[in-house]
Amino acid sequence: RVVAVQTIRDESFLEDTIASLKKENLNLLRAQQRKVKNGERKYIEKIGPFSWIGVGKAVDPVAYHAENVKNLTEEAEKSQACKGPFVGVAFVMFDSIATATKAGSTPLSDNPDAWVVQPAPKPTDIIWENVVKIPSASVKAMLDLTKSSALFTICIFWSIPVAFINAFSNLHTLADDYPWLAFVRNADPFWQSIITGLLPGLLLVLLMLLLY
Repeated sequence: RVVAVQTIRDESFLEDTIASLKKENLNLLRAQQRKVKNGERKYIEKIGPFSWIGVGKAVDPVAYHAENVKNLTEEAEKSQACKGPFVGVAFVMFDSIATATKAGSTPLSDNPDAWVVQPAPKPTDIIWENVVKIPSASVKAMLDLTKSSALFTICIFWSIPVAFINAFSNLHTLADDYPWLAFVRNADPFWQSIITGLLPGLLLVLLMLLLY
């Protein structure tokens, strides 16, 4: 049995208002603390684009920020009354695990991408800011295609320099087919070990550093 259904709506339009409200509440608290600290002395604050250099309209900071808090609170309440658009995500709560498992394994549409049902993670494991940013099925398909293409391209271009670097380890064999590599066979054993042993690993490390 279904206990509750919680749909997720995009209410990002509230973010700026809530952020401004938090900022004004902090400014109000600071203004009240300064007023208590100053005691009977009159305390004013300059507002405006040049207030940081002491130029602007003089106001009572407590009254000014209190009025801003009141206006922003009313604006937030009005915004909350207007429900945002549905983002295509919902949480369905069942009365038992067996019912939830059965519902999750039941096909809801002929199109497998139309309804994607899966067990919800713990609330503490969800990044709620990203829930409203879940892309549609078509966007997901495009992203998967882009990732697959990028992976294929990286594999192709990665294999070319790696094959070139590995060739240094087989210079003795390659010298039989390419006479101009005969200098490796005639070189001092110390330099042979450097060229065929140390140099390939060093070049591979440099390649990985370039990619990262």
